[in-house]
Amino acid sequence: MNLKLTIGIGIVALFAATMAVGQDGDDAEVTFSCPSCTHVAPVYMGEGGFLAQAKEDTEMVDVVVTCGNVQTSNELEPNEDGFVSGLFGGDNGLGCENGGSFEIGPVMDGGWYWIHGKESSATGGLVAKAVIDNAHVVQPTASPVVTVMKGRGASLLVHDKGDRPSGRMGILPTVLPVADADPKKPTYCGAAPSNPAGTAFHRVDWKCEMGDGGTMIAATGPTDPYTGKAISGTAVRRPLSGDPVQVTVDLWGNGSGHVLSYASTNGDARLGHGGFKGAPPLAVAATDGFTATVGTDLTGVPIGEVVPTADAPQNGGATFTVDNTTNKGTLSIYPDTRYCSPSAKPPVSKMATITVTANVDVGDATAGTGASQVVPAIVGMNGKAISATNMKAATATITVSCPTGSAAAHQGQELVPENPFPTDK
Repeated sequence: MNLKLTIGIGIVALFAATMAVGQDGDDAEVTFSCPSCTHVAPVYMGEGGFLAQAKEDTEMVDVVVTCGNVQTSNELEPNEDGFVSGLFGGDNGLGCENGGSFEIGPVMDGGWYWIHGKESSATGGLVAKAVIDNAHVVQPTASPVVTVMKGRGASLLVHDKGDRPSGRMGILPTVLPVADADPKKPTYCGAAPSNPAGTAFHRVDWKCEMGDGGTMIAATGPTDPYTGKAISGTAVRRPLSGDPVQVTVDLWGNGSGHVLSYASTNGDARLGHGGFKGAPPLAVAATDGFTATVGTDLTGVPIGEVVPTADAPQNGGATFTVDNTTNKGTLSIYPDTRYCSPSAKPPVSKMATITVTANVDVGDATAGTGASQVVPAIVGMNGKAISATNMKAATATITVSCPTGSAAAHQGQELVPENPFPTDK
């Protein structure tokens, strides 16, 4: 009995210096924040209290309460056992009738709080802020005689309706303690394989998402001539001598549910980017299916289309050719002393930026070719559906830079420094 009385007097005194901001009107701004707060009350409404243990070596525990446009802040000093406690509601102004937020920290896991009504009360655990945004369970529908008030990570249930309302209360947690390790990707509408071989398909038109009609250019290339590793993304290093480095570009749907409307004879009927067995790319226009332009401020190198001549590198020290049979473009990047010459005095090291634009083939749906056979419709770069006068589908920027000095000087060699701490003397 004495213990309860001591706690009750102590917590009222602790909140006596509470400062509230924004109480002059509904439009007042919230100004407090709590970067040190580690836990929250997943349901905060009405009146009640809390008890928690401060983290080791914590001198003061912060508490921030938000109720509408009013926010209240305070500091609590742990007792000799490391505990902090307090009341909300009543005369201290910390209650929130219609629901708000309660943050506290730094405290340990295991803290708890309670909410009391007219005839009953409910208890629940303080939840770590780190998990409050995890996946939440789907609550079953409550009885018509029960009022459910949802919070950030739990719901308050009150039996306050019907012929004989008891006023009993309960706090039902809804947040899962562990985040999804591998969130599920959305299921897209259209065709899905009916067997592992991908030779039969069924239509998905329920609980699925439509694609956004977007496209992408996939750029692939050989290994880096200096590191032996595969070229990453669209960043390429120019060779200093020998054969050119070649990058191949191809036009694909962006993997968000594009489906071929005719019967596919090449595996999966869906369009994607390497994620589906046999998924075909989009066909580019028979003429100028891909175009490439170079932007550079290099003196004497004009800005314009990359000239596709294999024996005479032009703009950007590169050539660009298109194969309308395979619907692919090939960018060949040659040695070019105008851009890279580490032995020159002073050394030359300049970058070329080459932009590739894809023009999708509008095609004929009855012949099973081009964009007209794709569902949802392919969207052009201007946000409008692809048509005979609106064929630009996607762009990709390829940056061509010079090798670093060490890579240029030691082509094909792994650079291993000498041991600065030899064991033999």
